[in-house]
Parts: sequence; C-alpha cells; structure tokens
Amino acid sequence: MLIISMRRNLLRLWKKMVQRQLPFTEGQESNIIQDRQTGIIRDVKNAVSIPVIGNGDIFKGEDAVKMRDYTGCDGIMVARGAKGNPWIFREVKAALSGQPIPERPTEEEVISMLLRHAQLSVQYKGEKMGIREMRKHTAWYTTGMHGSSTLRNKVNQVESFDALQELLMR
Repeated sequence: MLIISMRRNLLRLWKKMVQRQLPFTEGQESNIIQDRQTGIIRDVKNAVSIPVIGNGDIFKGEDAVKMRDYTGCDGIMVARGAKGNPWIFREVKAALSGQPIPERPTEEEVISMLLRHAQLSVQYKGEKMGIREMRKHTAWYTTGMHGSSTLRNKVNQVESFDALQELLMR
C-alpha cells in the first residue's frame, strides 16, 4: 500500500509512476493517497486509472460523504476520527449508503466501550502496559464529557483495570 502525504508535485509523481508502470508494493490491490487538501485527491483521481482512497479530516459520516462527492475517490480511510470514537464506522457506513445516521452513544455507552477496550488491552498487553496505554485512549473517549478534564488528570494515576473501572463508574 502506498500512502502519500506530500503536497508538492503529487500529481506529477503519480503520472510518472503510472506512465512507467512502477511497482508500488507486492500484493497491493489499491493505492491510498493521504492528503488533507481534497482538491489534490480529486486531481489525482482524475489523472490516474488506479483506485484512489481519500483520507483526511473524517470525523463524522457527513465528512465521508463530502470527501466522496468532492473528490470522486473510490473509498474513504478514517484515521484520527476513530480515536476514542469506534462508532464513526457505523456513521460513515450509514451516510455513504444514504441511510439515517445512528444516534451518538450515551456517556454510559462510551464508558462501557472504554472499559471493554481496556479489558482487551490488558488481556493482550498485560495489566501494566495495557492500562498505561489506555490513559491516552481514555482522554480520547471522554473528550467533551462533563468533568473530562478532571478525569484525564486522575486517569494518569491509574495503574490497574479495577482502579480505572472504579474511576469511570463514579
């Protein structure tokens, strides 16, 4: 997979690669262009015959529709928009298929998912590393919640799953 995030000479680079039929990577089935300037993605899409996937600033379903409609890209890649927000994928799916976008999760649903994420992290990485890594995820999951600033300060002291659960269930 090829990810390009450069702004200068992007279109010229792609044209040269396609004209010369340069190999991208072994087993690659599509090419990904990562650039926040959707105009460049649109220009590349219009210039090449290979699949182009748009990426950048996809934080809700409507953003994916705007990306697709403006650029004509073959697919959408979500990056930062998924941090602490695994629900974005159902929103993007609904928006791209013209369905009503599901309601945002309640705070209780967010906490439940955060704890499930923490539990899986602990199972995979062990309690010490899993909980330490969950500190940043907790900040992402709780952004915008009432008292989240205080919670983020407290979560940085947490060393166990039980302590994290106790903190979040208050």
